[in-house]
Amino acid sequence: MYDKNKFEIYISNFTGPLRNRFSLAHELGHYFLHSSEGQKQIVAARSGSNLCEWQANWFAAAFLMPEQEFKDVVEKFSHHNMDYVAAHFLVSRKAADVRYDSIFKS
Repeated sequence: MYDKNKFEIYISNFTGPLRNRFSLAHELGHYFLHSSEGQKQIVAARSGSNLCEWQANWFAAAFLMPEQEFKDVVEKFSHHNMDYVAAHFLVSRKAADVRYDSIFKS
């Protein structure tokens, strides 16, 4: 949630720590990328196809898995063991897979 004087992020009690880390980074993405657009409240959505959601997801991935470090870790773990890569960055396997695709397959 954002207003001129206060910024708060509420994280679900019903999701795990990896999901919560990504959600927190995602919401920070909304704050840094979109708070100047005058949104009074930013509500997390698990899925979203609009540009703002895509940008917040990209921010979260880049924040939690910086590109050069990600490349180094992938190289260290031989490209094919993404479970180790995900564990290194404390993200879900799905988040690591998406980051891998965005760096190596685009």
